Amino acid sequence: MKFAACIFLKVLQIVFTVSATILKKLSDRYSERLVTSNKKNLREWMLLNTISLTKEADDFGDLAYIGYIFISSILLLSRFKEQTRNYHITEIILLSFGVLFFIIQGLLIFGIIEELQDNILDYGYSLGAVTFLCAILFAIDLFFFKQMADPKNAISQTDLENAIEAPIKEVYQVTNIPKVNSLEQCCHPSAAKNVRKLKYLRTDL
Repeated sequence: MKFAACIFLKVLQIVFTVSATILKKLSDRYSERLVTSNKKNLREWMLLNTISLTKEADDFGDLAYIGYIFISSILLLSRFKEQTRNYHITEIILLSFGVLFFIIQGLLIFGIIEELQDNILDYGYSLGAVTFLCAILFAIDLFFFKQMADPKNAISQTDLENAIEAPIKEVYQVTNIPKVNSLEQCCHPSAAKNVRKLKYLRTDL
């Protein structure tokens, strides 16, 4: 059940990262059309063209969206191979950076949302919401599914403890056999049968 939920969550990550990328490209194209139609407010429309304060921030957004489509796909395929094993260090690092990158990108979008014109506000709110949703999905994956093999390890440890305790009990039962007195052992009829009669050759004659 946990494995199926993990796979479903990773599919959602791919879906929403693809959705964020599509929204980003649609908003860029729409903004470019607005730039060409209004040359008087070039500085303002340049902001709309990137939905970020700088060109570097716009490149960072493209890198985060497109990069994590590829990363999420690789993590999904690797999970089919690993199945219920715990996450590797690489998976944990990639998911951690995914949470960080998408939170930063969401904050950048909502940070300049008030400067956008009404024509593109819908794209800004939609892209910011999907970006934060991607960050939440990566965080859920990181905190709830990185220890996939915990129940199996607990069962195997219990079985190992039982296997170790079993021989100890048997040894304890063996050592509880009542001791027989040496005198009783010599005088016991069954012990007398086992005594060999030894013959000696006399040399003092």
